[in-house]
Amino acid sequence: KDFGFIIDYRGLLGDLDQALTAYSGLSDFNEVDIIAAVIDIKEEIAKVKTHYTNLAELFTAVNYQQDQESYEVYLADEDKRKQFYDYLSQYARALKIALSSDKLYEVLSDAEVRDFKQKMQFYAELRKAVKIRYHEVVDFAQFEQQMQKLMDTFISADEVNQLTKIVNIFDDGFNDEVARLGSDNAKADAILSASTAVIVEKMRSNPAYYEKLSKKIEQIIQDYKDQVLSEVEKLANAQEIQKMLLKSNDKIDSIKYPDIIQDSGFARAVYENAGEYFVNVSNDKVDDINAEFSLKVEAILKKYNQRPDWKNSIDIKNKINGAIQDLLWKIEDEFSVTFNEVEILNLIRSISINQ
Repeated sequence: KDFGFIIDYRGLLGDLDQALTAYSGLSDFNEVDIIAAVIDIKEEIAKVKTHYTNLAELFTAVNYQQDQESYEVYLADEDKRKQFYDYLSQYARALKIALSSDKLYEVLSDAEVRDFKQKMQFYAELRKAVKIRYHEVVDFAQFEQQMQKLMDTFISADEVNQLTKIVNIFDDGFNDEVARLGSDNAKADAILSASTAVIVEKMRSNPAYYEKLSKKIEQIIQDYKDQVLSEVEKLANAQEIQKMLLKSNDKIDSIKYPDIIQDSGFARAVYENAGEYFVNVSNDKVDDINAEFSLKVEAILKKYNQRPDWKNSIDIKNKINGAIQDLLWKIEDEFSVTFNEVEILNLIRSISINQ
């Protein structure tokens, strides 16, 4: 073989390391490169304790060691989750090798083996739970199959709550998956994490709208940490965020749209985001002026966005910008104001290509 490693499961290979260094077929290799080509199974079994200890030490700060919810809350920190996944990968690999060898009980006691199996089952369930709770897709390609084989072959997993793949907040099965989580806090975290993922994805399509939702989520999380909200209240607030996202074309409670743009999602997005640029327009109908501008911008976009190459065409981009600049110049002349046209044009383009 050009690469790989050998595991001596029965301790029969003796001083093969030394023999390999003298093998003519390996003459092009440095001795240091092949000195560890053979692995002592007893040493591998001993590594189980090391990786087990790493996991245990990671969770020493968890208040209630028998409560999975406490572990899940502790893993709200992304860096801790990454460390957990890394330690679990190492632990699963070492345990799989150990359980495959008849030398196992020469190194570990019966009680230790039972404990290691139970912890593997617990950590596997914990991993699945936090993946859904914090709405993340982790790349387990390097050890997923090994871990599953370990569970299927050596560890009874009858009591494990098998969770399915992560689903999008807009999918029909999302609420069913959330309902399977244990506490109201876990359900709230799952909804808020999934909502945050949507907000990050859609932020550029309507910065003002999604920024408000993002701040609402931050406030919910902080209020819960400050014990202003109970678990039940946190879940109720999270469900309200979910409703806002599911009705993303409807208004946020704090925003009142003029009637002429009520039926236009794009015009509303322009209206929300361009509003800060119209604050210097000294007119009691400034909202109506902004709304009319937003509708006219929508009309300009409709004139060009049916062409398949409109997003990449410099010529079309210039025509769109020129038409919008004409609108801005008219407002500037009429109300003696000055706009940051570059910012507005960039903002509108971002909204238009991400709608």
